[in-house]
Formats: sequence, structure tokens, C-alpha cells
Amino acid sequence: MNISNHFKTLAAAVAIVMIPDTGWAQSQLEEIIVTATRRDETVQTVPISITALSADRLKLARVEGVRDLGIVTPGLNMNGRSNAWIPYIRGVGAQDTSGGQEASVSVYIDGVYMSSVHAGAMSFNSIDRVEVLKGPQGTLFGRNSTGGLIHIITRDPGQETQIFGKVGFGDYDTVTAQLYVGGGLTDTLSADIALNYADQGEGYGNNLFSGREIAGDADEGFRTKWIWQASDETTLTWTADYQQHDTGLGDNRTLMPGSVGADGSVNMGGFRDVNMNFPADGETDGYIENQGAMLKIQHQFGWADLVSISSYREIEQYNIFDNDGLPTSNVEARQEYNNTETFTQEIQLLSRSESLFSWIVGAFYLDDESGYAGPRGLQVEGAGVIPIPGAYVQFVNPITTESIAAFAEGTWEITDSIRLNAGVRYTEEEKAIGGEQRIFTVFPDILGLGAPALTVIPFDFDESWEEFTYKVAGEFDVSEDVMLYASYNHGFRSGSFNTVGVSGVPVEPESVNAFEVGIKSQWMDNRLRLNAATYYYDYKDLQVVVSRGPSTDLLNAGEAEISGFELDLEASVSEELTLRFSTSLIDSEYTEFVVGNNCSIRLPDGHTVQAPPCSPEGNNLVRTPESTVNLGMVYRKPVQFGAIGVSLDYFWTDDFYWEIDNRLKESAYGLLNGTVFWESADEHWGITLWGRNLTDEEYSMFSVAQASCTGPGCFGIGDQYSAAPPRTWGVDFNFRF
Repeated sequence: MNISNHFKTLAAAVAIVMIPDTGWAQSQLEEIIVTATRRDETVQTVPISITALSADRLKLARVEGVRDLGIVTPGLNMNGRSNAWIPYIRGVGAQDTSGGQEASVSVYIDGVYMSSVHAGAMSFNSIDRVEVLKGPQGTLFGRNSTGGLIHIITRDPGQETQIFGKVGFGDYDTVTAQLYVGGGLTDTLSADIALNYADQGEGYGNNLFSGREIAGDADEGFRTKWIWQASDETTLTWTADYQQHDTGLGDNRTLMPGSVGADGSVNMGGFRDVNMNFPADGETDGYIENQGAMLKIQHQFGWADLVSISSYREIEQYNIFDNDGLPTSNVEARQEYNNTETFTQEIQLLSRSESLFSWIVGAFYLDDESGYAGPRGLQVEGAGVIPIPGAYVQFVNPITTESIAAFAEGTWEITDSIRLNAGVRYTEEEKAIGGEQRIFTVFPDILGLGAPALTVIPFDFDESWEEFTYKVAGEFDVSEDVMLYASYNHGFRSGSFNTVGVSGVPVEPESVNAFEVGIKSQWMDNRLRLNAATYYYDYKDLQVVVSRGPSTDLLNAGEAEISGFELDLEASVSEELTLRFSTSLIDSEYTEFVVGNNCSIRLPDGHTVQAPPCSPEGNNLVRTPESTVNLGMVYRKPVQFGAIGVSLDYFWTDDFYWEIDNRLKESAYGLLNGTVFWESADEHWGITLWGRNLTDEEYSMFSVAQASCTGPGCFGIGDQYSAAPPRTWGVDFNFRF
């Protein structure tokens, strides 16, 4: 790891911003308020590497959900599988999307933790901003995360009545609609409701087995927020939301070119075609229902502010898909009862912001049940599971989690320009997995095998962990607009159990020790903004996934090291034109890895099998490109009939590996999104022409090597990929009153 190179790059970035003012136009950049420290602060004063995105920025970049954030966020890589979009930040993320698992990059909505890995499938609705915090966030936020977190903050209704929305039409028979209505009901009570609808009538490819078109996506939901100013000191905020997202993306899979399936089949279609025989009509059937409510109580004392956040959420994931992606039955999956129920309670006590020593103390409680619930849980079937016609295996084994934590953090203003920040969190957690594995052979025993029709294997395991996480950071104001910072963070991700192929052996927690040095700066009267950071991670007991045919094994890998550099540059060139450039450079390596069945090989005849026991030590971390680039521009020109403009966003990623053995590689690709828009002079009406993936890049949103066995005549399912969406375009008709 050549860490010194990253510090040299950071030093060069600092030197660049010392260029004197050259007389750019007097238009300033937008200043975004964030809550990364649980207080309202500008993004430039927070000693954390953070990407903050306003609602307007998200709209122009066509960022419509968590899945799209990678195109505008340096260091963030998004991949999709089984109705889940999995974020990786700076090489840290969670591969496992099976029931009961939690992510390494957490998702929060209005301060509420979303425990399910499927929470990332949500679409944005009534959004005020999105904050992407990078690095371990083990002190202030409700659940420790080793990679970082994505915080979605929704719009607050005010006393002024607002009505806005859009109706849109696009290719692939797509119809969309959004509506927001908000305002004051009394002098002390305001409320809103936001509705969201999308339906894609045509899919992106064909199923060669059924001769039918792949099904498209659909999305519908609502969100409401009520704010009551009970007194001058007390405010109550209540929210409720519901969303259903239907998609087969990530599960519509096919063989890679050159790969041969267990049944001898090969890829014979186009890039986005599949050849699947399951379900019976060959059409993947899947949806996620995500719903919940939150009550936030804020009370101001004379010396401190008290905040209470109570939430209850339910997520139901239903998915029937062809796990082998072949025209014959090898491994088919039914996730009919993958449910999550979560209750959280957080209490915060914050000092008044005018104090020289600012502090926050608090406590957090979580009660969660997540995973494959009764009556059928997860069901897998096919010749690769049990080679008996009609036989199948069921896993009914939800994971229950009870966690309690206490935390404290303070910032001491040593001088007018020097501040020291320190925080600590103590967490106690207990997890249990209980249920049964059911093996159904043939009922009745028509083959005369003498085997029982049903074998039940009950189990009940539990484990507990406790951990101190902490941070120390120093800040130095070089000037009013330039801040240098350095930080050390220790974070951890909770342990767990495998829910597919239950062994009872717990997967231990993973931890990250993160060192970071950065600069946040504004120049030319806030017309040029440059932020940069270099970092080093010592990553221990990292949790990785190895796919072995019908089994997905979560295990502790050992150790890894990650170092990197990020640069984020934004310039208001004129009153009409804003330019953006950001890049992320990462060097990652597994430095210690237990030898085991971790690798696969593709034989000369195209079949995929397990390799002899190996160690991926020295390999790159999965889903971690060495470099990415984000470019953006917005041009808005006032004209006699309103305003016209264009927005372009381009994301380029270097190649990266899908699995720990570094055999399956995603080639480098670039994505270009764009909009052309018109707004009326009174800003009541508008038209937006939009396009996504305008160059029609062919790339995968998920790839896997399913190598379940070794030896003569024993072949794995094959190397598979799930195609990402092609070029899409459409038009939106916007209104605002």
C-alpha cells in the first residue's frame, strides 16, 4: 500500500486551490445544510467526508432512488441482486442479500435506521436532500456501519401551501406520476402528503425459453408528514409511509458468453435476453413492500435540547426466481416469506449550539426480527438441490436481534481556529436464529425409496457481542473559507448467522480502523468549492460471501487494507453555468485470508467447478474499482418565455471484480444521463426531456460464479450475470403552485 502517494495528491489539491481570483461571474454556489453530526451545519464545516445532494440536484441528474446515487457520488458503487441494491463505499459493503442480513453501508430515513438490506430498493419521494457519509459512523448514528451511511431527509411541510408534481411518459411503455401537497392546517399544525407511481409495461429483453418478454418494473407509494408546534419549546413530528416496488432486475440472469451450464446449455441470446424455465411462465416474480411510521419529539430546555425518535417498520420481500438461469430445473428459489419487523427508540440530549464546548449524549435500542419466516420461508428445489423429482428444501429461520447502545460526543473549541472532536459508543447485542430446515422428498413415496416424505431438522442458536467504537478528529481553520481536518474512527458491523445452509457457527463482527486527512474549501467568494480527502483503512474480520450453487455462505475472511484519495470540485462559472468534477482512487487488498473452498475455475470445455482449496490473499476487494470519475454540468438560461436549460451527468468506473477469487471481472464502462428542460416565467409549468445511459452501455448489475462441486462429471451451474438497464428516455410535464 503506497499511502504516501495519496498524501502527495492531497497536497497537490491544496496547492491548486491557492490560485488567485481570476474574475469569474458573481454567482455563488448553493450552500447545503446537513445533519451528519446530529446538528444543522453546512457541509463545509463538518470534519467528515460527505456528499450532500439537494432535491434539485437529484432531479436534474435523474437520481430517482438509492440505486442511482453512484452516478453523482465519488467512492460509491451500487450493485443490485434479488430486489436489493447494495452500496459499497470505499471498498466496504455487504454482498449477502439473503434473509436476516444487514448492510455494511446503512440506510436511514429522517434519522430512522432501515435494518433490511432491501431498504435500498426504495424510490425517492418528497426528498429535501440526501447525505452520503463515508467511513465508519460508529458513534452518533443508531447502528454501527463499517462502510458509511446514506441518510435520506424528507421535506418538512410549512405554513405556506405548496402543490407540485409531474406526469411522465417514456419508452418501454413507461408511465410515471408524482404529486406533493403540503401546507398549514392551523397556526401550529402543518402537514403534507406525497404520492408516487411508476409502471414500466415492457421489459428490457426476452426469455428464450418461454418466448415472452421479460416483465418491467412498477412502483407505487405514499409518504405523509405532520408537524405540530405544541409550544414554544416542544415540537412533534409524525411520519408514515408505504411503498411497493416490483422488479425482476438482479434475478433475471443468464450465462456469460463462453460459459456452459450444468445442463450443457450456452448463452444464445442478446445481452439482455435470458433462457429461464422457472417459474412456469418463465417470468421472475418479485416485490418489496416497505412501510412504517416514526414519531419525533423535540423539546428545548434552557441549557440543552432533548430529542426522542421512535419508529416501527415492516418490510416484506417476495421473490420467485430461477436461481440457475437455465432452461432446466437445477436450482429454483421461492422467497415467499422474507419479512422484517423493526422497532427502534433513540434518545438524544444536545447542548445549545452557542456553547464553546458542544456535546451530545444519548442511547439507542433496537428490536428486530428478520429473515425467512413461516409457513414456508425460503424454498429451493431442482436437481442441483435434491435429485428427486418434486423434492425440495425449506428454510424457516428468522434472526432476532436485540441491541442497546449508549453514546457521547463532544467538540471543544480550543481557539477561534482550532477544534478537537471526540466520541465513544458502547454497544451490547444479542442475536438468535431459530427454526427448522425441512427436507421434502417424494410424497407419497411413489419411487419406493423407503425414505420419509418429510425430514425436519430443528435448530436454535444464539450469540452475543459487545463493542466500544470511537472517534477522534481535529479541525484547523486556515481561513474563513478553508478548513483542514484529520480523524481516526473505529467502527464495527455486527455478527450474524448464515440463513441458507444453517450451521449454527456465528459469523463474527467485522471492524474498521480508519485514518483520514482532508481539506474543505471555498474560493472566489464561494464560486469555487474544492474538497479532498485521503484515507487508510485497516479492515479486520471482514464478512464476505462465497456462492456455491444452491448455497450462499457468509464467512469471516481475515484482514484487508484499503487506501484512497477523493477529490470533489464544483464551480459556478457564470450565473448560467455550473460545472462539477469528482474522482475516487482506491488501492485495496486482502492481506490475510483463510484457505478454503473460496475459488472457482472455468474448465476448457466451459463448465464452472470449484477450484482446489485456495486463499484470495493479495487479491483486490470485491466491487472496488481502482478509479471512478463523476462529471456534471448544469446550464440554465433565462429567456423571454421563462428559462431553458440542459443538465448532463457522466459516471465512469474502472474495471472491478465480482468475487473474492478475482476471476469474474466487470470491464470498465461509462454512463451518461442528461436532461433538457423548460420552465415558465412564473415557474408554474415545465417540460423535461430526459435520457439515461444515453450511450447504451452494456454492463452487469450483478455477476456470480455458481460452482457447487468438483470431480469428473460434476459441474457447477455456470458463470452468470444480470444485465443492467439499457438506454431509456422520456418526457415529464411538471407543475408547481
